[in-house]
Amino acid sequence: MQRSMGNSQHAITEGHLGRTVWGLARPVVLSQLLLFFSNLSDAVWLGQLGHEAQAAAGAVVARYVGARDKEGRTWRRCRA
Repeated sequence: MQRSMGNSQHAITEGHLGRTVWGLARPVVLSQLLLFFSNLSDAVWLGQLGHEAQAAAGAVVARYVGARDKEGRTWRRCRA
């Protein structure tokens, strides 16, 4: 199994194992960190609104997911 690095070919089974694993895992780690910070900022924002707002947001999301409503009919009813 070969991995292309510029103009040369490099076997991923050769060389330092830690660097190879980190090179393969880096995109996943970075995407998970971005997702984590996005969710953290949402939680901080909702936390500033108070416990009632957090509970209401959780209830709306749970109702939407529980209904398996892909067209958004449940979401429109909750907003009305």
